[in-house]
Amino acid sequence: MCAGCCCSAFSDCKAKFGPGSRIPYMFIMFIFSIFAICMALFGDKVIYENDLLGVEFSVCNTDSCLRNGAVYRTSFSLFIFFLVHTLVVYCVLSFHYLFFMIKVLCLVAFVAVTFFIPGVFFDEGYVQFARVASGIFLFIQIYVLIGWAYDTNDKIAEKINAINSEEVSADRDEDEQGNKALLCLFQTLLVGGFFLFFAVCVVFWVFQFRWFVYYGRDEYGVNCSFEQAMIAINITLVLILFILPPVVQTGGSVFTSGIVGFYMTFLTYNALETSPHNECNWFADANEGNAITLWLGVLITAVAISYVGFSVSRNQVNMSDGSSAAIELAVKKDDDDEDAGVSNYDDDAEAPASSGTKDKTSLAIGGDDGMDTKSEAYISEKKANVTFHLCMAFAAVYMSMLYTAWGDNEVNDDNKARGWTSVVVNLVCVLLTALLYSWTLLAPRLCPSRFGYGDDDD
Repeated sequence: MCAGCCCSAFSDCKAKFGPGSRIPYMFIMFIFSIFAICMALFGDKVIYENDLLGVEFSVCNTDSCLRNGAVYRTSFSLFIFFLVHTLVVYCVLSFHYLFFMIKVLCLVAFVAVTFFIPGVFFDEGYVQFARVASGIFLFIQIYVLIGWAYDTNDKIAEKINAINSEEVSADRDEDEQGNKALLCLFQTLLVGGFFLFFAVCVVFWVFQFRWFVYYGRDEYGVNCSFEQAMIAINITLVLILFILPPVVQTGGSVFTSGIVGFYMTFLTYNALETSPHNECNWFADANEGNAITLWLGVLITAVAISYVGFSVSRNQVNMSDGSSAAIELAVKKDDDDEDAGVSNYDDDAEAPASSGTKDKTSLAIGGDDGMDTKSEAYISEKKANVTFHLCMAFAAVYMSMLYTAWGDNEVNDDNKARGWTSVVVNLVCVLLTALLYSWTLLAPRLCPSRFGYGDDDD
């Protein structure tokens, strides 16, 4: 119900096909993520108390719905919910958009049922599975981030090239030829974006030294050598990635390096912030106001994991065959047929009254009745939705690891969960991001025939 109410603010939310059809599921992930952390933090709080009658009421008074138990059960329910969608949508595409409210009610009922499952199933079984599945999800997330950085850079570069190649009248003054203001805007966005990301990284590095190195030395007289080394390694890797694109000149740019560098800096911060080494962690001190940090992290996490599945399905499919590209091709073909006087209907009376984009998109895929399961648009749309639900299933599992420090600790209302597993995972992701992005820059030089780089030089 909440997903439907929030979703009504978006015009494409009721769409049966395309990215708009996936928005309600993003709201489901977001809402249940907030529910999980609220149950973990406040499930045992007394909501109503009457001293005269000796009555008090709390939402939960058992271990199954407190602390990590609530997070594991909500995560497991979401995982099953999206896994079922993955399997059914693979067979029947219309299940993606049909019976939405009924599916939400079934999800709520299933969450309630999981609280009766013994805790040993989650503490000894689901946690181990979640660690492996979350590692896979993190790799997908890194892959998507690098792809998004390249796509953003390419789109801005295409705009600049299009404006530069704009045909203008020879009679106009040189200053008036082309849209110089718009050209300057995109150039500023590309160059300024790099300086912005670089400046943010530098500021972040300064604060990281203050929070995780100087804090331990000043407050406890501790030499935080591990934290200092991790920050130094991250700075070195980021600076190398900033220098690499102009050196190798294989399609990357300092703008993409800025995005990737900022992500690596954030991962380093996240690793040290979740460290249980309290003497070298400003955020682990209960007197420093962890409530703000806890809830800020919860909200960012909920939004991020809700969007990642949406982003992965769109980027992964577009980079392979592309649901949107296939649909646009089918719609364009219909437009060309209309311009040529060719009708897809035996009788003009059978043609739909509206010729809007949404109607044409539905027709390209097949509509509600008699879908052409062999059409390119139908196959691409199904692939996009299957990918989306599968990624959301992994995102649901990853949520449980984020909120519980990868199963090492329990979240509570005084402090967030911290553990060494979370530290190791985040630092490994820093190295993996640097290696994967470096390979995208070096591969055309190392294997020119494989990437067609040598052909361009010829």
